[in-house]
Amino acid sequence: MLFSEENKESNDSLDLTPLEDLLNYQHENETIKEEAPQILQQIKDTWPDLHGEDTIKPEYQLPHKIQERRERGRIRSKISRDRKKEYVGVLESKIKALEEENSRLQNIVINLNTEKYSKVDPNSKAFLQDIQELKNKTVERFFNVDTMEHKSNPSITLGKNYWMSSSEAMNKHRQFLDSVFEMIINHPYSVTRYRYWKDLNSEYQTDFECIKKLKKLSKYQIPEFMKENNLSPLDEYVASFNPSKRQFDFLKDVALKKELAIKNQFRTAIELLLEAKSIIQKANLEIYTFIGFFLKSGIFSDEQLLKSKIKDGFFRKELAFKNIWNIQVSHQRYCVDMGEDEIYGKVAKKYLKKPERIIYFEYNDYSLPV
Repeated sequence: MLFSEENKESNDSLDLTPLEDLLNYQHENETIKEEAPQILQQIKDTWPDLHGEDTIKPEYQLPHKIQERRERGRIRSKISRDRKKEYVGVLESKIKALEEENSRLQNIVINLNTEKYSKVDPNSKAFLQDIQELKNKTVERFFNVDTMEHKSNPSITLGKNYWMSSSEAMNKHRQFLDSVFEMIINHPYSVTRYRYWKDLNSEYQTDFECIKKLKKLSKYQIPEFMKENNLSPLDEYVASFNPSKRQFDFLKDVALKKELAIKNQFRTAIELLLEAKSIIQKANLEIYTFIGFFLKSGIFSDEQLLKSKIKDGFFRKELAFKNIWNIQVSHQRYCVDMGEDEIYGKVAKKYLKKPERIIYFEYNDYSLPV
């Protein structure tokens, strides 16, 4: 090397003259020139090459334990990343599967509701089929099915058969009526159903500040706040819009006011339906008891009854809609101008052009002949 330990100690211990010191400096300078190539080669051998070689001499490498610790850290990080990636993938798959299932169930509900609009639901069909089967059994007991002639010696009297079969038929018919009227009341309107209508029984009274506070609460704070302020799902519905004061006034004075008027129309119709159901049930009970009396009284013999036209009621499928009541069907086309509405007409004229305000609907109107 340039200066050995021995030379350093000797130089420190001697008191050299200026001439000797100069001679020593010249000697050391020549030694540096001779050893320079060796020093450069040593640097090249011990440090990575500048052109990309990253091999480090063993004596300059990190200790083996530190390398192992770093390697274990890299492995653990990779395992953690892989687990997270796998977990996220599983969650995404579950979310996709649940979304598909939710979509499938929604389609089933839509299809079921659509079928209920167009035809009687399966339960009602089953009730009608049961009633018809009871009629068929009566026919088989008293008539020859091929010729429709009455049997001379039936195994049971007509009155006794009536009480056995008609009570079951009455129960089936009662279930049928319940199902049909429930279906009608469940589907009086074809578009969106408003669950909050349950609380819409008068003009909306909640103030804007209360709705504003309700919107700012978390889902955990909402139940307690609603209970303290006596709020309803209707208020939740209004708050869900996060309305400005102007929008709140529109909801309160226009939208909910119009919906209340529409709900009252439906309420009137449903009251009439329920009254009609009650009348039908009472009339059914009266005809049930009267026919029982007519058959059981003995005023007419079974032979006379079976030869009479009363047998038509057992096996003929009378279409009462046309053949008895002679219901008149008229196709109507309705034209609605939203700009003429008493409640939101002015707003409709302000925001909609005239062609957009005109709506056409088609319905069948039923009426009894005068």
